Amino acid sequence: KKIFSCNENTVIKYIAIVCACTGMRRGECLGLNDSDIDETNNIIKIQRTISTVTIIDNEGNRELKTIIQIPKTLGSIRTIPLPKSLIPIFKELKIIRNENKLRAGSSYSTEFINFLFLTETGNLFDDSNISRSWKRFLKRIDVDYKKFHALRHTYATKQFEANIPLKTVSELLGIQTYI
Repeated sequence: KKIFSCNENTVIKYIAIVCACTGMRRGECLGLNDSDIDETNNIIKIQRTISTVTIIDNEGNRELKTIIQIPKTLGSIRTIPLPKSLIPIFKELKIIRNENKLRAGSSYSTEFINFLFLTETGNLFDDSNISRSWKRFLKRIDVDYKKFHALRHTYATKQFEANIPLKTVSELLGIQTYI
C-alpha cells in the first residue's frame, strides 16, 4: 500500500507498480517498449528482457554489460491483460522520458528511445542500479527491505486469493506447468 500511495514520481516506483500489477519479472518490465502496450485491446506483450551479464574476454578481463534478449522460455513470451490503472503510469513514463531527453540534450542516448524504462541519459538500467534504487526507495517510504522479486510472489498470491485457477496464474506469470 505504501508503494502505491507514496507521492514520488520516480521510475523505480513505476517499475515496482507495473511488476506488482502484472507479475512481470524485473527484466521483462525493463524490456517493455512503447509498442508492447496496446491500449486498444488492453494487453501488454512481453517479448524481451533486459539483463546485466558479465562478459569475459580472451585475456580474462571482465566487463558488465546490459543486454536485450528474448525471454528464456517460450512460455515467457506472452500477452497479458493491461490493467487500466497502469495506463496513466505508462503515459507518465513517456513524459519523464521526454523531460530527461530535454534536460540531457545531445548527451541523451536515442538508441533505446522506444523503451519505457530508461535512465536519465536514455540508457538501459543495469541490475545493480535497480537493486540500489529499490533499497533506497523502500527506505524512503519506510518499508522493510524485501527482494524485488517479492512483488511477483505478491501478485501470484493475490491471484490465488481471487480464486484464479493455477493454470491461468502460471500462464500470466510465464511459467510452464505440467498439469
